[in-house]
Amino acid sequence: MNSVLTYLISVFIGALSLGTPATSLPDEALGVVYITSVKTGSLPFLHGIKGEGNYLTTNEQGELCRVEPVILVAGGFNGEHIGFGQGDPITLTIYNPTVSTRLKQGKKTVSADYNVSVDPTALQDIYIEQGLTLTEGFVLHPRKAWSSWFGFQPSQPDCDTATLDN
Repeated sequence: MNSVLTYLISVFIGALSLGTPATSLPDEALGVVYITSVKTGSLPFLHGIKGEGNYLTTNEQGELCRVEPVILVAGGFNGEHIGFGQGDPITLTIYNPTVSTRLKQGKKTVSADYNVSVDPTALQDIYIEQGLTLTEGFVLHPRKAWSSWFGFQPSQPDCDTATLDN
């Protein structure tokens, strides 16, 4: 009986920690993108995702910091039904210095331009930890079409120092 109770408590605690972004970076990673507010839409053969979150990285002084907001749009030809709703969180680990710099600067970053993998042991620029598949292409920091027509450049986001409570 004690082992069942211990198991249930550990599952409950594990579930609570799923939505909480880490306060440190994985070994050799330059940062981690956490997309926590995710909306999905599907039609037969089409699937789309839009989400917002942050990029946990380090600043020039080596301090842990967060760039917010980070917008993600993704899609693929893997829709199976018609529907809209909330999606699961998305976590992307960044290993490429160019990708990291672009995310810090708020510049559009397209997955097709980089080596993306779901295998944590592979050499990659972006590792999909959860929430996306390799069949879904994605864009981080997409530009609004109307603003790019007029040459509008959004301001560079700040990398605010991260503490345990933010």
